[in-house]
Amino acid sequence: AKNIHAKRHTVFGYPKTKKHFRKSVKEQRVIRRMQNLREEGLSYQAIADALNEERIKPRVGGKWVKSAVFYILKRACEPALQTL
Repeated sequence: AKNIHAKRHTVFGYPKTKKHFRKSVKEQRVIRRMQNLREEGLSYQAIADALNEERIKPRVGGKWVKSAVFYILKRACEPALQTL
């Protein structure tokens, strides 16, 4: 099983509650929004801009940046995370 920790924070979409990880419905919706925008051909920066314009807040920090979008979408495609 892959480690779902990203440095000091848990992976977006899978917050930790006590000892277990669970899917966050709210964060999973944001990930689906990112995936849909990417499928429409938007760049990672354009996705970050769209989320910021829609006032969708990241779990950590104030605004979305393209690197966060890239890594979240990259992790969303990993099979180990899809089975949690």
